[in-house]
Amino acid sequence: MSKILITGGTGFIGYHLAKMLAENKDNTVVLADNFFRSEKDEDLIKLLKEPNVSLVEGDLTIRESWNALGSGYDYVYHLVGINGTELFYKIPHEVLRIGIETTLHALDWFRLDNNKDNNNSKAKILYTSSNEAYAGALEAFGKLPLPTPENVPLVISDPYNPRWSYAGQKLIGELLFIHYSKAYNLRMSIVRPHNFYGPREGYQHVIPEIIERVKSKVEPFPIFGADDTR
Repeated sequence: MSKILITGGTGFIGYHLAKMLAENKDNTVVLADNFFRSEKDEDLIKLLKEPNVSLVEGDLTIRESWNALGSGYDYVYHLVGINGTELFYKIPHEVLRIGIETTLHALDWFRLDNNKDNNNSKAKILYTSSNEAYAGALEAFGKLPLPTPENVPLVISDPYNPRWSYAGQKLIGELLFIHYSKAYNLRMSIVRPHNFYGPREGYQHVIPEIIERVKSKVEPFPIFGADDTR
């Protein structure tokens, strides 16, 4: 039996992860979100009717909000953050602030509050970084090996370009997870997803935008960044 927390749990990835985990009725799944980008649609409402799924609404940039989550979790999936290239340009300061503040609070809560009641030293926390971590190196060095190993240099090519606000806070998040885990002997993992797509994602992402152009029979058919490879 596992108690599981998913921050950003009502978003695209969080919802599908929660749905999968909740299929095991021995799991207790708690979603934490403030609905900055997601909404209580029919899919989420249906999921929340499952007896082993619950929702805590709150702003996780505020340290006190973590108190409402309780403690004793076996697994924590830290997904919360502002995604979407349009928002990287519109509100880069918020992309940075929310990403960094929630990650700091997640680690402090995980090492202090989550373990205080049952001394759950086996608990594990996962950080969702991004393929954006590699993009600055491609721009700075001109090429990357394909497939790209995880240990290539990670850089921000231009800190004045708001485009790098998302990648920047993800790199800081990775550093925080790595060095907190070393300092406090935390069990953690880091993943760098590459362009997930599927139902409930919305249409402000590259794969859905291409699909919409196909559906609308756009001619000539534009592919932005056609020379990019991953």
